[in-house]
Parts: sequence; structure tokens; C-alpha cells
Amino acid sequence: MNKKIKRIAPLQLGKMLAVLYAIFSAIIIPFIILGMISSPRRTGLINMGLMILMPLIYIVIGFVGGIIVAAVYNLCAKWVGGIEITLED
Repeated sequence: MNKKIKRIAPLQLGKMLAVLYAIFSAIIIPFIILGMISSPRRTGLINMGLMILMPLIYIVIGFVGGIIVAAVYNLCAKWVGGIEITLED
């Protein structure tokens, strides 16, 4: 059974990407911080503070980016009909 995604709710996609980016940053940022701590060159408190703020920055970028992507997708879907997917029961 073929179905088409005709529209994506921008706010919902923004929320979804914000959560995904938060999860990715929670996985990646600790490794970056460990690398900064173990580096022979001490990077200073400014960079460490930035790493603490990075999850928040990722969330904002994911949310805003999701809204923009959904809006552009909806515009393109009007022109070409959306993404076609095949579903099976």
C-alpha cells in the first residue's frame, strides 16, 4: 500500500529534532570534554563553559532547524506531491 507524506507539522518536527539533538549532544559532548581535559594544552575555562552550553545550543538549533525544514518540505510537497512510502500490514 503506497502512501504519501503531504505535510509535516513544523512545530512537531521542531520538537522532535530538538529532542534528537539533545540526545546526540548528551552522547558526544562528554567525549569532547574528556578530550579537552586529557589534552596537553589546557584549553581554559571559556572552552569548558562553552561545552556545558553546547547541549542547549544543539536543542535550539534542532528546534529552529526542524521548523525551517518542515516549512520548506511543505512548500516542496505542494509542487511535487510529497514523499511516497510503502506500508505493509
